[in-house]
Formats: sequence, C-alpha cells, structure tokens
Amino acid sequence: MVTSIARNENGHFAVGYQNGSVTVFPLSAGESITFEGHKSSVACLAFDSAEGLRLASGGMVRFLV
Repeated sequence: MVTSIARNENGHFAVGYQNGSVTVFPLSAGESITFEGHKSSVACLAFDSAEGLRLASGGMVRFLV
C-alpha cells in the first residue's frame, strides 16, 4: 500500500510504501530504484529544493506499550 508520494523538478517520483520501502521512478523511460531501510510505514518524503537530487524519508514510529 502506498503511504507517501513526492515529485521533484527533474521529473522523478518517489513513492513510499507501508512495508517501509521507497521506490524512485523517472518520468522518462528508465530503471526505478528501490531503497529498503525503514522498519515501518513511510510517513513522509521530500526532495531537496536546491537540486532535487537528495531525498529524505521519515518512517512511522511504533510505540510499544
């Protein structure tokens, strides 16, 4: 399930998923890249405003009670 989406000015989309992975898709033909680092759902995604080449992601925090 998709939990977050971001787009940069260079035409790339980043999609965060409930399983904690993030995939970056180019608008033009090309390969996508998937990152798997979060242990929970991706809550937010943002490309940097200067060049749009860096992507930050934040995951949901799970509290144990």
